[in-house]
Amino acid sequence: APPMATAVPVTAFINPIKKIERTTNADGSIAVKATTTSRRPNGYRDVTIEYFYVPANMAGTVIMSMDSTGEPPSSLYLTKMEQQVLPPGTGEVMSHAPSSAPQTTGAAAAVGGNNPVPQPYIHEDSVVGGRVRRCAAVFGCVCIIIVAVGIVGGVRGINNTQNPIYWPTPAPYNWNPTPWAPYPWEASPTPNPTRAGCKDTPGWVDQYGFECDWYDGSGSYSGMCSVGQFNQGSMGPPTENCCACGGGSTYIPPTQWPTITPIISPPPTPRPTHSPA
Repeated sequence: APPMATAVPVTAFINPIKKIERTTNADGSIAVKATTTSRRPNGYRDVTIEYFYVPANMAGTVIMSMDSTGEPPSSLYLTKMEQQVLPPGTGEVMSHAPSSAPQTTGAAAAVGGNNPVPQPYIHEDSVVGGRVRRCAAVFGCVCIIIVAVGIVGGVRGINNTQNPIYWPTPAPYNWNPTPWAPYPWEASPTPNPTRAGCKDTPGWVDQYGFECDWYDGSGSYSGMCSVGQFNQGSMGPPTENCCACGGGSTYIPPTQWPTITPIISPPPTPRPTHSPA
């Protein structure tokens, strides 16, 4: 029997070659073109062309990184990417740079009347497409997070209903609220009673230096006699010294003695004179 043939593994890509071209613009920015070529065992070549744009403020850092690693800039600066498949015997790579991008036709070029040679297959992946894919991925992640939050909330709701400790049902709103009542420290709207003939204690001031005039309705403390006990001075609170707050002393007018009307007696009647007989 003839010997069995032994299968030999075939390498998909042989010795990829990378070429990096760098151009410095007038404004200090740099444009980088990286071409990676991989040859297949059947003679076809896979060519990937990447275009990068680095602003002037980052050009120095990126150039140092490229010189030390021999790699193109980060994908953050990628502006366009092309992928081509070249058949055997094809020479120059057809470049589609962003500045001038020639369009290829679908017709095949014939060589010497023989079978037509297939044109290179060109696939362009622009930054816009990458942004669309990133937005779709972000949207999907947001949807997953929303669904997870909803599931967790539902599980918590079930646990809360099974747990004897849960929030009670709120009472219905009362459409007839309790009428407003003043706080104990607020001034009463009714004026303080005054006594006729009352007299404030002379020289009295509260702990802030205000006299009784501030409590009788003419100052900013009018109507504040209810809290006057907290404003007492060295002579006591205004409730004991100010008439407007129920204090002070009653004025006693001096006693008026009755007027004595003089009694005038009539002159005596002269006695008649009798002549002797």
